[in-house]
Amino acid sequence: MNKKNSNNKGSLLSQVRERIESTAVPVAGVKEGITDQELAELLGELEIFQLELEMQNDELSESYQLLESERAKFAGLFNLAPVGYFILDHIGIIEEANQTGSDLLGQVKTNLREKLFQSYISPNHWELFYSFLHKLQTTLTKQSSEIVMLIPGGKELYTRMEGISVFDTFTRKNKFYVTLIDITESRSAQQKLMDTTHRLEMTLRASGTGTWTMELGNNKLFLDSFSYSILELNVWDFDGTIQSLLDLIHPDDHAVVRRSIINTINVAEDLDLEFRVMTSSGKTKNISLKGHQINREVYTAYFAGIIVDITERKRIAKISEDLKIERQKLIMSATIDAQEKERSQISSALHDSVCQILYGIRLNLQNVQLTKNLKK
Repeated sequence: MNKKNSNNKGSLLSQVRERIESTAVPVAGVKEGITDQELAELLGELEIFQLELEMQNDELSESYQLLESERAKFAGLFNLAPVGYFILDHIGIIEEANQTGSDLLGQVKTNLREKLFQSYISPNHWELFYSFLHKLQTTLTKQSSEIVMLIPGGKELYTRMEGISVFDTFTRKNKFYVTLIDITESRSAQQKLMDTTHRLEMTLRASGTGTWTMELGNNKLFLDSFSYSILELNVWDFDGTIQSLLDLIHPDDHAVVRRSIINTINVAEDLDLEFRVMTSSGKTKNISLKGHQINREVYTAYFAGIIVDITERKRIAKISEDLKIERQKLIMSATIDAQEKERSQISSALHDSVCQILYGIRLNLQNVQLTKNLKK
């Protein structure tokens, strides 16, 4: 084996010598009359360089395969991501889209390339989209907007669009990396919640009821606008603490209300209070406060309830109670008068009966006396 390698090496040296000697132009760095020993050393160095190049080539091949593997992985993540991804050029032409994005728009992914992204947006939201692109071009931060997209069949798709601008070193222009999230269901649920809240507010206002919430642990109390009007408060006069509410309560009711609130917080029981407050105009109002604790899985529990001005109800109730007492007095008086009248009638009847009896006894006595006189 060694003999064969030695023969190959000797043959290679002879070929190199012949090529150098036959070359009309002098080879740079190679002197004339080079010996076989020097040529062998050069050949050894060339073999080392070749080995190093082969090793570098192997490393490059491994790096390329690794990059291909990572690219395939990220391509899979890109296509299978739960949100739509789009890469737009500086005027909004789609350069790339993932499968989720094409599904959202109801299009084949290949048909989206080189199409204006604006063509899939509702005309009523073009201005919002151009404003979104302008912000991307002028800032380096992530921007977001809610845009209505048009999908096949004339249907509208409510989406949340987020994006960031990236400078392309090849084209020397900005590209926009945009995500698209379908919020149609959440938007519909939000609209239903807003409608329900609006109807509830109208119902509460019609019934003269305000709402309040109290956060546990931070002494914070939130009142709605109607509660402010019930208590005749200005926003700047109320600092949103429980103590501010206690300061409004009538001195005679203050201790009871404070004790009830503390007990409610400690034992998490329902709150049901009636108390008087002193308004800024000097009036005394009767207030009903009801509420209960609402527990949440993630956030701290809080109390929520209603507040009602029951001053008029109390006034009517007092009038009704006074009328009831007056009616009872009248009934009692009429009963007594009837009893007196009946006693008078009974007394008169008894008097007449006794008089008749006495008169009859008198007649009988007279007859007895007359009979005795006749016998004599």
